Amino acid sequence: MSKESNKIYTVGQMAKLCRISPELLRYLDKQNIFRPVARNPKNNYRCYSEEQLQDLLLIMELRRLGLAYSTISELIDDRDLSAAKSVLEKNLINMRREINLMQNKYHQVVDLLIRVSSSMNLTNRSVSDSDPQIKIEYVPERLVLYTRYPRDIDIELNYIQHYIELLKLVDQFELTCTGPITLVYHDHFSRMFNAGGKEIMGDLEVNISVANSNSECKQLRKFGGFTAATFTYLGHYRELEDGYYKMKEWAESLGHEVSGVSFQELVVGRTITSNEKNFVTKVFLPLEMIAI
Repeated sequence: MSKESNKIYTVGQMAKLCRISPELLRYLDKQNIFRPVARNPKNNYRCYSEEQLQDLLLIMELRRLGLAYSTISELIDDRDLSAAKSVLEKNLINMRREINLMQNKYHQVVDLLIRVSSSMNLTNRSVSDSDPQIKIEYVPERLVLYTRYPRDIDIELNYIQHYIELLKLVDQFELTCTGPITLVYHDHFSRMFNAGGKEIMGDLEVNISVANSNSECKQLRKFGGFTAATFTYLGHYRELEDGYYKMKEWAESLGHEVSGVSFQELVVGRTITSNEKNFVTKVFLPLEMIAI
């Protein structure tokens, strides 16, 4: 063995050579990932051999690639190529999953930003049910995650419990949400407005579009695939009743018939802003399929 190969480095010297902090070396030692070859008997300082430089450089390279220290420790302890291949493949799968999750979150943030921006644009003009800008459009079919059961449909609280349940299902089945919450009133739309503070039981569904499926989740279904009359309203949900009736009258005046249950998309609601004047709701009444 050459004289150079017997060279011993202190924590500071080793850290300087590898351009890392001394604190990191001490951390790796405490975690049993990279231990010093010996301790100085005079002062108990950590001592590293020149041969250990290769191990430390490997640790830094693997860490730079995003591997956890626990994974790196496995590779350092077992230099068998088959074992290394298995560990790296497993880590690659986890990295792909994390990339997909980040991409999904990115698209959700973009969608939310678009909805918030549209709300800000609407505040610059009056969009009320006194003169709703009604139109007819096609509602594309999409996969939705939903909850549905009879309950009090007080307009102030009608979707909160459902929304919480949806969030739990999203986490449980690793689903990716896209777009706003949709409230579907399987009773006549007039029942959603709780006049006089009385409790009104109604058949309420709350759903949200999802970008992926999961065969284990039983609360996924197709929604859409029809034509509907629609308008967008700026303000609180409780003020939508007149707009619903005007939209129904408008559609019937053109010879159309309501052919399905009403629903509304909470483009911007209480989960985004506390200012009720900035709530944005898109209201729909399904019609018979007609040429637009």
